[in-house]
Amino acid sequence: VPLVPEGLPIGGPTAVGVGQPGPASRAGRAMGVLVLVGHPPSIADMSSDAPDSGPPIVVRDATPADLPAMAAIYDDQVRTSLATFDTEPRGAAYLGEKLAATGAGNVVLVACIDGELLGYAFSGPFRPRPAYDGTKEVSVYLAEGARGRGLGRTLYAALLARLDAAPEVHTQVAVIALPND
Repeated sequence: VPLVPEGLPIGGPTAVGVGQPGPASRAGRAMGVLVLVGHPPSIADMSSDAPDSGPPIVVRDATPADLPAMAAIYDDQVRTSLATFDTEPRGAAYLGEKLAATGAGNVVLVACIDGELLGYAFSGPFRPRPAYDGTKEVSVYLAEGARGRGLGRTLYAALLARLDAAPEVHTQVAVIALPND
């Protein structure tokens, strides 16, 4: 039995009848449910919003060689902002665990300009319970001098596109601290 009846539009909410009350029904009316069949991309294509000048932003999968630069960005955020929710720097070992994670939807990307790593994005488990297996928490961190140049938007677009293509992932969640300047 297919989970989604044939002929339903993809990408929008569709009312689907669940059943008619039978003789044992006490409700006395039909029941209904709202089903979201498929979903549109998590983030719109923003390639036309990319800066027209300057060196290109290269987004690629992270490698172990990227860990020191990633840790420098993360640890600076621990010391200077609320964004990480950490109180002590963690160093490269913490990010190495994320890079080594092999579950579906666990992605680590970096953004580089002229070979310099200026930011990174990752997705990982939202909660350690089976009901959350298809839900991923996403984060983006940028070096101090890289903010305001479109790198965060570029990283999120690449990360969410990868997650949208993963059939095991159905929800992405970002935890954002304020102020978020």
